[in-house]
Amino acid sequence: MIGLSVVLWTVTALGGLALAGVWYRALRRTGSTYDPGYVERGAVTAGKVAPHATLAVGGLILFAATAAVPAGEPKTAARVLALVLLVVGMGIGTAMFTQWMKGRSDSEADAALPAAVVIGHGLLAVATLVVAVIATIAAR
Repeated sequence: MIGLSVVLWTVTALGGLALAGVWYRALRRTGSTYDPGYVERGAVTAGKVAPHATLAVGGLILFAATAAVPAGEPKTAARVLALVLLVVGMGIGTAMFTQWMKGRSDSEADAALPAAVVIGHGLLAVATLVVAVIATIAAR
């Protein structure tokens, strides 16, 4: 189950990376990358994306590292910390998603994000959390 958690987490992170690429290309296309006021008006902002990604990927690295720890060594605390990082990152992601759903047309960059990928990214994050929690409890 730990392996499945890491795979789900990685696929979710790659989906987020794809979304960030689409968002950034849309900003460049509109010339908005040089106007901080414009960038911060959208639901998706650099001030939200950076901590969202940093927390989630940091949790992924920590969780994956516990898979390399030999059996019998304590690793529950590290896994719980990784899950806390994921939950906080998911909180930021949920805030972005809620704002994005309310006002997709407020920003051309926000409007460029494909709804199916955004929703899939969120659903994968929820599945990741569920599987990782079950794996952490089962491994105790």
